[in-house]
Amino acid sequence: MWMLNSRPRIMAKWAQGRVLDIGFADAPNPYLAGEVWGFDRCRDVWPDNYTYLVQGLCENLCFAADAFDTIVAGQIIEHLMAPYQFLADCHRILKPKGRLVLSTTNPYFPPVVVLNWFLIPRFFWV
Repeated sequence: MWMLNSRPRIMAKWAQGRVLDIGFADAPNPYLAGEVWGFDRCRDVWPDNYTYLVQGLCENLCFAADAFDTIVAGQIIEHLMAPYQFLADCHRILKPKGRLVLSTTNPYFPPVVVLNWFLIPRFFWV
């Protein structure tokens, strides 16, 4: 469980400057600081540390070129139909020398394997 809870903290450590958190609504990152933009298909949640919220789909990142210093995208790339297009869009909206901080699930991580055996999916969404 420690590894699952530490993911947002580790991702936030790499974020700097103007930050875009893509797919934040299910699990907003409380460790992000500064000018944080949240981008998701719904805007039901407005975390205290987020400055702006934008509603949209990952397949259409509607931002100007060179708009962000860091893009954070946790646990979403594996759900996209066109991940290469998503990465190209991220490259377009990142400033030169900007950072793209991605995470994705590891299906072979021992705790995940055990939870799959027992069909306990609730532990995956921390």
